[in-house]
Amino acid sequence: MQNNFYPINLDISDINVLIIGLGTVGYRKLCSIIDICKNIKIVSLDISKDKLTNISARQNIHYEIRKYESCDIDGYDMIFACTDDDETQRKILSDISTARKSRFILANFCKHQESSNFANMSSIQTDDYAIAITTYGNDPKLSKNIREKLENFSLH
Repeated sequence: MQNNFYPINLDISDINVLIIGLGTVGYRKLCSIIDICKNIKIVSLDISKDKLTNISARQNIHYEIRKYESCDIDGYDMIFACTDDDETQRKILSDISTARKSRFILANFCKHQESSNFANMSSIQTDDYAIAITTYGNDPKLSKNIREKLENFSLH
């Protein structure tokens, strides 16, 4: 299987990010960008009380507790489709495919990685360096295991 991904570091501070679904995976994606992005929108049928407490105090996060609608992707440059609902996933994919005819959108389908045009990397970050590990979205658990082993490795 050919890998078409090109690893880069991307400044996403001014990118408008949409997260659809705020279960375990969606929340993990949110936590990885929460201190970086200036404009994050969440659309989710359900947001647990503890997650709601955490996000409602943030100025850079807007949320709506409701079902995804096609117009939700308008104006968003990076989209995480993290819902477990296959019908909604297909609708998001169709909407993004249509929108991509007129503009570039970074899209990550947590349940259907083959439809994504980017994959998150498991990373170790310090002020001085970053190390990223990827299985190109094929085995996130393996990426995590490798990262955890590297975290225990001493550079000094």
